Amino acid sequence: MGSLIGLSYQGIFEVAMDCFASNLDLIDEYAERLGAAAQEIDRTDTQQADVLDRVRAAGPDLQL
Repeated sequence: MGSLIGLSYQGIFEVAMDCFASNLDLIDEYAERLGAAAQEIDRTDTQQADVLDRVRAAGPDLQL
């Protein structure tokens, strides 16, 4: 009986570890995409701030 329980446990353990590994791979992919999106947002924000600075420098002294 103990051998059967041990074999069942081993099979369940392997399936669980495969599931965890798959989930970690997916989380890693999401993290990479999130990092790329954050870099793009930062780059866009910097560009827009530069444009706004040029508009302020070129135009009359108006409240924006």
